[in-house]
Amino acid sequence: MAVAIVFFFVSTRQSPITFEFDRTEFVARWNEAALDAGQPALTIPDVDWTDEEAGVFGYAFSETMSVLGRVDRTPIQDIEELALVGEPAIDGEDLVIAGMELVIRVTEPALGATERTALLTDLAVLGTLPADPDQRTTAGTTEYRVAADAVGGVLGIGARPIGVSD
Repeated sequence: MAVAIVFFFVSTRQSPITFEFDRTEFVARWNEAALDAGQPALTIPDVDWTDEEAGVFGYAFSETMSVLGRVDRTPIQDIEELALVGEPAIDGEDLVIAGMELVIRVTEPALGATERTALLTDLAVLGTLPADPDQRTTAGTTEYRVAADAVGGVLGIGARPIGVSD
């Protein structure tokens, strides 16, 4: 009986849900979105592993603002999560929000400007730090989560395809 149960879980285990792009495509996709948005300051030359064993890579725009991604364990390294974090008081609120909007552009390219603005409004990041430090909403096939630390002044957005468990 134990062998049958183990076989069932192993044989029905699903691979992680990922975005439709991998780590090697990320820089070009990000830079295209940044240029389309009129944000050349948010283009990146390349990404580095921040924790290769955990599959985390990223690029630091400054000491306080970074874009980070996490890949699956396959050789293709499809992206499972994408995030941007910054400190509006240091990096500038407009730049942090522009970076957050780029996360949306990269993960849901079919959304237009109105939909992206509505999404950021739903996440309560336009005009003030969110009152709820863990605001979530879904657009297209992506779940977005905003995290804010009013004391530390950090604001960030995370994106992951729908169906990824916490």
